Amino acid sequence: MRPSRRLIRQHLLLSTLSTLVVLGIVGFLDFSGRLKATEHLFYDLHFHWRGPVSTSGQIVLVMMDEPSADALQKGQGRWSRRHLAKALNELCRAGAAVVGIDLVLALPDPDPAADRVLAAAVSGCSNVVLPRVSGAASGEILPLPVLSEAMIGDGFIDLPLDRDDVLRRIRFLTAKPIGDQGLALVPSFSLELVRVWKNLEFSFDFSDPKHLIMGAAGEDRLALPYPELLIDFSGDHRVFAQISFADAVAGRFDDQAVAGRIVLIGSVRALEKDFFTTPFTRFRNVLQGYEERFGTLVEEFAAQKEPGVACHAHAVETLLRGSWIRKVSSHWTLGLFLLAAAAGVLFFVPGVSLRWAVTVFIGAELSLLATAHLMFQSARLWLPIVPAGTVFMGQFVAGAVLQKVYEQRRNAVVTNLFGKYVSPAVVADILEQDLDDALAGQRREVSILFSDLRGFTALSERLGARRTGRLLNAYFDAMLPTVFAHEGTLDKLMGDAVMAFYGAPAVVVEHPVRAAETALSMLDALDDLKKGGEPDAEALEIGIGLNTGEVTVGNLGSADFMDYTIIGDAVNLASRLEGLNKTYKTRVITSQETARRLGKGFVVRELDRVRVKGKTGAVTIFELVGYRQRVSEARISALNTFEAGLAAFRQRQWDRAESLFSEVLDRIADDGPSRCYLDRIESLRKHPPAKDWDGVAVFIEK
Repeated sequence: MRPSRRLIRQHLLLSTLSTLVVLGIVGFLDFSGRLKATEHLFYDLHFHWRGPVSTSGQIVLVMMDEPSADALQKGQGRWSRRHLAKALNELCRAGAAVVGIDLVLALPDPDPAADRVLAAAVSGCSNVVLPRVSGAASGEILPLPVLSEAMIGDGFIDLPLDRDDVLRRIRFLTAKPIGDQGLALVPSFSLELVRVWKNLEFSFDFSDPKHLIMGAAGEDRLALPYPELLIDFSGDHRVFAQISFADAVAGRFDDQAVAGRIVLIGSVRALEKDFFTTPFTRFRNVLQGYEERFGTLVEEFAAQKEPGVACHAHAVETLLRGSWIRKVSSHWTLGLFLLAAAAGVLFFVPGVSLRWAVTVFIGAELSLLATAHLMFQSARLWLPIVPAGTVFMGQFVAGAVLQKVYEQRRNAVVTNLFGKYVSPAVVADILEQDLDDALAGQRREVSILFSDLRGFTALSERLGARRTGRLLNAYFDAMLPTVFAHEGTLDKLMGDAVMAFYGAPAVVVEHPVRAAETALSMLDALDDLKKGGEPDAEALEIGIGLNTGEVTVGNLGSADFMDYTIIGDAVNLASRLEGLNKTYKTRVITSQETARRLGKGFVVRELDRVRVKGKTGAVTIFELVGYRQRVSEARISALNTFEAGLAAFRQRQWDRAESLFSEVLDRIADDGPSRCYLDRIESLRKHPPAKDWDGVAVFIEK
């Protein structure tokens, strides 16, 4: 199996397991309610971002505040029931449609006459709704009998808080047993106020599983969400019209502000502790903890919790407008959850960058939040997004981790395959490629280098195993870095020979140049090794062959053993060229294709046209003399003379060729190619060639 396929299969397995784990964890957290606090936070933020909205104007709050307590000389006890009676009389005189008193009037006043005065006021108004408490530890708390007989109705004022102690909803009904006759339904305080205001019968239709209908047939019946009301808070208590309780007692208010409206009377004194945190006030309350540290600056922003009477007003306002918050179906929530899980698979796709993943993650989460808020603001729909957002975040984190693991494993595979053959820079280049493309067998043009030590077999026999091993290690320590320094790939070491190629697996544009640079660097490195005092190194001589051509390159071998290598005629020719150095007494021989592409930075001279073993056609070969800037003009002149001698030789002008080659030897005493041609001329004089002789030298041995 290809390494990349094995990696991807492992990555796919880990990705699948990670997705299942993320889904399982998030599903458990959601089912167990551990995500509710975060969900409620976003729910409250929708109110905070939307801001206050206009009310219907049908509700007026009579605030039993500190100024009223001072004006009415209220002590530490309860509010005066005579004052409450006066306020009721004034409000009813002004035409209040319904009056709700958010005070538990369950205990008799020390002055029995005060209870009778209040009862008379309640009876006279004939539109007063009183509260009861249904969830007290001691049992149900009801209004005084004398008040119950006078009121038009009552309702429970119990306000259910969520785990974070924030008020978001009310229950419509509670049930209490009535002996053997079954259960009696009791409305909430807010619902009873609306029922009285709309003049509906206290009857309900529960046939619709999504709504309950209040009112009798023929009335303007009220459809209510089932099973509870999510309050559409319009803001804080300041969104409602307000009258001071002291002004209500004294009749100091505009009758038109009260006429035909629902009036709620309740205490807003801090000592009476009838306050609740709502989606609007929870964020302001955070600032209160810094009040002492920052003084009045925070006091200007930190609002008190919402008074209980205002909370009932918000519930009534929601019912009057029919603007309650609706939670989307659980099917939509589940669908969004699964969609987020499916989208999160993108984070596991091999090769996804962290920057891209972060951008997608942030963009998707913000889009999800924006969609939820748009639904909330435009349609009052509550779309729970925390499960979907959490599973998406979980997959983002898991994907980032697995991408890192995949990258490390891929790097390890590439390093194991190529780390010993190429430089770290080339490894880094390979990592940017498709691993299958880099490893698969393919046709590609490369430049090949073969190097071999001259007479090393005899030398090793003379030195012995220990000294030979030491010398060979020192030699390779000097040679191999030159391959890597010029973007080469080390194919193999064969005894004392080195085989390398350029242009694969990483693409090298000028691979013939890199191969030539390596060859010259090897010569310099060998000279440095000799000068460096390495024992026995002075006896080393090297021959190098270079060729450029198309080969098959890839991870080749059997199922049990694979090796990244090259095969083809171009490889064989490079090996033959290396061997020809012994004939011409040169150090580096290149093919015509390699020499042609080296450019003006190098000096080459044509050596011969040869036919080597394994090739039917003739090949023109060249000697790589060196870098142009390092070759003297005298040597360039000698090489030009050699070129003229070679032309004369091919034209069978033996005398002229002999004279020119001899001239080269006079200038360069150790010039091997000139010596080689002088020997050939001597032989050809004794054994003249056939008439069809083309000057090609034939080599039948490797």
